Amino acid sequence: MYCKICGLEQPEAVNYCTHDGSSTDSIDSHVMLVPQSSKYCRTCGQESKEYATYCEKCGDSLLGVAQKESNMKLPNAGAQLHVNASGSMLKKGLFGGAFAIVCMFIAGFIGSLIIDSAINDVVETAVRNTDGMLNMTTINQSFIGIAPLILMCHLIGIEISGSGAYTMSFLLHIPLFILLTIPALILGGSGFFVERKKPSISWREKFMTSCVIGMIYGIFLCIVSFMASSSTSISYFYQTMTIDVVYSHVVSLLFGIIFGLLFSFIGMSIEAGPHRMLSSTSQFVPYVTSIYYSIVTVLKGLLITFGIILITILFSSSKSMGPIDFPEKAYKVLLSLEATPFMWNMAHLSPTEIEWGNMEREMHRYSVEKGPLHVSYMSGISIQGTSLKDLEIANGASADRIKDIDDFNSYLHWWGLLILLPCILLVRAGMKLAQYRMRNMYVTIAVFSAVYTVMMLCVNGLAKIHITASGSKEIMKEFAGISGPILSIQSNTLYLIVGSFLISYVLTFAGMKLVKK
Repeated sequence: MYCKICGLEQPEAVNYCTHDGSSTDSIDSHVMLVPQSSKYCRTCGQESKEYATYCEKCGDSLLGVAQKESNMKLPNAGAQLHVNASGSMLKKGLFGGAFAIVCMFIAGFIGSLIIDSAINDVVETAVRNTDGMLNMTTINQSFIGIAPLILMCHLIGIEISGSGAYTMSFLLHIPLFILLTIPALILGGSGFFVERKKPSISWREKFMTSCVIGMIYGIFLCIVSFMASSSTSISYFYQTMTIDVVYSHVVSLLFGIIFGLLFSFIGMSIEAGPHRMLSSTSQFVPYVTSIYYSIVTVLKGLLITFGIILITILFSSSKSMGPIDFPEKAYKVLLSLEATPFMWNMAHLSPTEIEWGNMEREMHRYSVEKGPLHVSYMSGISIQGTSLKDLEIANGASADRIKDIDDFNSYLHWWGLLILLPCILLVRAGMKLAQYRMRNMYVTIAVFSAVYTVMMLCVNGLAKIHITASGSKEIMKEFAGISGPILSIQSNTLYLIVGSFLISYVLTFAGMKLVKK
């Protein structure tokens, strides 16, 4: 028998501890041990000190059993109870949204000045090289306004339509990911700032504040889409044609809500810290660790892929050891950003599909049905499952043409080493997930893989390059010579879903097993 208080071993016959006098028997929850009012021992009568809990002579306990008393008090009827969580969320959301809108307007204004200055420099150089054939009044013009630039920063496509003597329509979606960093920094900074100024009580309040910021920002982008739309009349062969530039108001609203909610919540989470976030949200959000690590893994993969592509392009194409000039460096950074999502998706065994307007005529040359051109690390370039090299050989191509295809396929095979990157990141994610308590390991991995796949689909949707044209034969023949899709570049959706889910599930499971061993 051991004392429950000090842990000292006791004889079986005693009902109190010989060290501190606490009872060794079970005591009901409605009673407790308290010092007696008398300072004399009940057994031997020895006088003891007031603070002693047992007799110094015989060792008997000086504690007595007393009834527990409750000291609960009712709240004062005159006191006012203030519950202002919803009001605080609304105020913080309004302030954060307004702060982000002002910063975005300032960034758009500065960006438009920089772009106009760069374009005017190019135009001025071109005008001077024409020896007076072009008018100098074309210099110092405004080429892009604040509103269109703000929408471009959020990867929103544009529709150009013509009406009048000739009808035409162009739908362009060419995402420039380098511009997305501007709203990401502004919205993330807004969330960080409002959270630092007045911290939220709970993560639910953080999320609701981000929702308010997202709603305000979405309405702002919807209003900007109306401001950016324009209409111009031009004359073409003595015929009048009206050109309308339109941005989708619904897409602007949705993108504003999504980006505003996501980036502002990320800013608030950074202010609080990821470990604090996981420990506090795991109580009311099931599998929050799976959701967190799946999103972080995709973002890490994209950033590392971008770094690898950029370093490779900068060092492989630089012919001299001298510094690269700014235009060339900016071009290579932009190219690396645009290639990053497709290279990352190909690392998940999803080929990149490329289609263009006059592709049908090209397919007739190879005697195959019309289909997208597939680019992958494993098979290189292929059409309808057949290697482009085999099609060129069957078509009697020259040796130089075959060599160029072989060189490009070999280049893709070397880039296939990028497949190791998601493998390493997913195994690491599984090892980190294994450190947390989980209800069911297989369900945890399934949630991780599902969110991971959804993130991959979102990246593919944002990275998709799509240009479509339609209109009357006269104008389309003059402008493009085709009608329909002019250019489409995207990853294969089916391969991306299957590859992302299976690869993430298997490798995360392997990472968990490595830790548990």
